[in-house]
Amino acid sequence: MSAPPKIDKSKEIQSIKSKFGSRYYFNPEAHKEAALLWGAECNDCGVALNRKKEVIIQVASCIGELQFVETSKGYWLLGISAQTSVSGFGYAPSVWDNFGFASYWDARAFGVEKLIKFFSARVVTSNSCSSATTKANCQRVVELLRGERAPQLDLF
Repeated sequence: MSAPPKIDKSKEIQSIKSKFGSRYYFNPEAHKEAALLWGAECNDCGVALNRKKEVIIQVASCIGELQFVETSKGYWLLGISAQTSVSGFGYAPSVWDNFGFASYWDARAFGVEKLIKFFSARVVTSNSCSSATTKANCQRVVELLRGERAPQLDLF
């Protein structure tokens, strides 16, 4: 599957960061400029407000969640949360993101790919804390997520 198209604002974001210096993230004016660029409201850390969360997959303690923000300019910002019983990672949609998406479906497809990558790595981990059950659950998550991105054809 090809990667969903992204809306690249990395040059504009870098310009704002450069304008306000290395501590840009403490400057309310920097947040305002980045928020205006995307057309999003944010808190004082740059995290986009009005997030909608969706649990995309859950198999036992393996959970994949996506967070979406549709901005006033029609862009979609994405946040991801992935966890197992012994590991996890995540980030919220932010006005400091370098890229967004033109549609909910593009953002979702990108998020699903990130979840597949996270859980695939847990299937083959050599981490002694990761049990055979956790690895099997991660494998099931990967299979289900891969099935989601492959459209089912109607036979009738």
